[in-house]
Amino acid sequence: DALTKTELMVHVNIIVFIVFSSLLLLSIVPVKNNSLEIITFDVGSADCFLIKTPENKYIMIDTAKSGYASGKSQAEIIVLKYLKDRGIKSLESIILTHFDNDHCGGAVDIINNLKLNNVYVNTKTHSSKAANDIYLAADNRQVEIVEAYNNQVIYDLNDLKLTNLLGPSSDNDNENSIITLLEYKNFTMLFTGDVSSRGLKSVINSIPTGITVLKVPHHGASDSLDKTIMNYLSPEISIISVGENKFGHPSVYTLEMLKNTKIYRTDIHNSIKISVKKNDYSIYAFDLKRKKYILKEKPSKEG
Repeated sequence: DALTKTELMVHVNIIVFIVFSSLLLLSIVPVKNNSLEIITFDVGSADCFLIKTPENKYIMIDTAKSGYASGKSQAEIIVLKYLKDRGIKSLESIILTHFDNDHCGGAVDIINNLKLNNVYVNTKTHSSKAANDIYLAADNRQVEIVEAYNNQVIYDLNDLKLTNLLGPSSDNDNENSIITLLEYKNFTMLFTGDVSSRGLKSVINSIPTGITVLKVPHHGASDSLDKTIMNYLSPEISIISVGENKFGHPSVYTLEMLKNTKIYRTDIHNSIKISVKKNDYSIYAFDLKRKKYILKEKPSKEG
């Protein structure tokens, strides 16, 4: 029998509702993919990185700065918004390279707003207010604080391995930075906190020669690299997390050290994304006008 006008309208409304609901779900449910992705957030002269594993687990290295004069932290303004927009509600771990504000300043906000298993730190007895605030926040949220040590494997699954490296203890907080080596098939990336070339040399035996990407130490400070380190690491890509600062970072000397690499800087390229699929990787930079990541280059295949 032919549908009545009323019945036809009911059917049309049901179809419209189903289509609208499907589109809404697609817009809020994070898209799963099996690539390794590394985001360098644009947080000025500070550090914050997000690693998405092929299994869609998330690990953060450093959390940028706290707010100025009780204002909002960069983690709240930039990082948590990014995660919320993508439906990411939990992290496996945070690695805090050291307790300088430009590396740990947003940790309390991250701990308080996301599900989290543990936080790796270079010491569980740091005396600074920032450190004690982090210890307290973790305790209140029942998040484990784990003290890092040299050659500490923190993730090892399906070809992806993350290892924390730590040199001899120093009176200089920068030198106590946790260094993290990421290895995935033929792709390698080294996260270096604020360590100097001297600190890198202390753990060099645990780092493979000829890495893919180097996170340049200490925002490109003049003592962060030397010829010996660069000859050994020989990175294809170097990333400098830097913004306006009074220290002259990145130094002309460090940029000279990096001249044989492809240099990406957050003060020039904004947020930077690396996507690793099978045996190749691609580099993207965030376009502020178009509000999305734009492919910058697809280097020759790994391996």
